[in-house]
Amino acid sequence: MNDFLKKYWQNIILVLILISGIFLRFWNLEFTPGWWPDEGVYLNIANNLLHGKAQMFSLTYPFVPHPPLFFIYVALFIQIFGFKLLSIRLAVGVLGTILIFITYLMGKAIKKPFLGLLAASLVAFAPETILFSRLGLPYALLTVFIALFIYFLFKHIEDRRIKDYYLLAAITGLACVTSYNALVLVVFLTIYSFY
Repeated sequence: MNDFLKKYWQNIILVLILISGIFLRFWNLEFTPGWWPDEGVYLNIANNLLHGKAQMFSLTYPFVPHPPLFFIYVALFIQIFGFKLLSIRLAVGVLGTILIFITYLMGKAIKKPFLGLLAASLVAFAPETILFSRLGLPYALLTVFIALFIYFLFKHIEDRRIKDYYLLAAITGLACVTSYNALVLVVFLTIYSFY
């Protein structure tokens, strides 16, 4: 038993962090926190996209306010769980859980798995990140893309594999169709490319 614990202690701690993070993100999700007004707008946009309507609230003005990737992602949850608040919050809770794991991978990518565990536990237990992972807002998907960008940037700096660089470019593109704030990744990737 002691050999098992010595060999897999990092994995055991990571699993405990993930289980705790999942509990904090999904327990009583439909009711806590209360309804956030933007969630209704985003839920409606995703539902309209699911039904082939590319306008906000199916009115006459075009679908311009936000890029569509988050809403397409949420539409998958609406398809499975129905048109309700829980669907958008489940989608974001999954992203919050993925963020915990990617944070651990960042530490592992720089050859400091203990630092990855510490950072993952901060993401899992910080009240702000818990709340952020329980509200149906598109920035949750952007945050996952930014974390993936940082992870593959660390890997590219370490290994100099062209595959990681292409993944940086693909992640940047996906982030840009998630939020306009992702343009900062385009700027950073351009600077990094010339550096």
